[in-house]
Amino acid sequence: MHPKLAFVMSFPPDWTGINSDGFVGAQFPNEETFVMLALVSKGADPISGANVASKKLKIDLVKEAQLGTINGLPAAKNRTQYTGENGELQKLELTWIAYGGLIYQIMGAAAPERFDALEEIMRKSANSFRALSADEISQIQVIKLQIVAARQGESIAGLAERVKTPWSAEAISVVNHKSATAPLEAGELLKVGIHKRYVGRPRPVSKSPAD
Repeated sequence: MHPKLAFVMSFPPDWTGINSDGFVGAQFPNEETFVMLALVSKGADPISGANVASKKLKIDLVKEAQLGTINGLPAAKNRTQYTGENGELQKLELTWIAYGGLIYQIMGAAAPERFDALEEIMRKSANSFRALSADEISQIQVIKLQIVAARQGESIAGLAERVKTPWSAEAISVVNHKSATAPLEAGELLKVGIHKRYVGRPRPVSKSPAD
């Protein structure tokens, strides 16, 4: 789930999560098999994502791209094979989705001999991409840093319970450079994390180029 960009996507639950500069994804354990999500360009036409991938992979992915929708969002798909820098051949299924003025690319990659067995799992991830509704966004809770005043003789643990922070007393003591057991003075200010409702709204849904 990405509150700011207002979308949600699920990855295979038993795969290892990946969070790197430029993409997020999941890897099948002990294999060079991936599902990866990346933001690749701006626009409302998913074919622009195919153009970006074509230039990067030096393969024409536009000509035979199949247009459609995924959960009401304009999408395009294509499949190809690609030899990486290590010389290993991989079969790729690429999906591009236009949402909120941005183009997202979802890539499923596996060795050719493993691709068919994992294709349905990778495709299920790609097809899970959808916009968050206004109601879903209103339910999102985030942790915000807040300054709170202690009461005379209050312990850090007591303060944590009073202000309903998700932080432990140990975490509060580390952040504020205070002893976890020393009593606090009245009005002493401490930094804590407090659950707050995320303030956001759904992003506009791009119209299909055919509309």
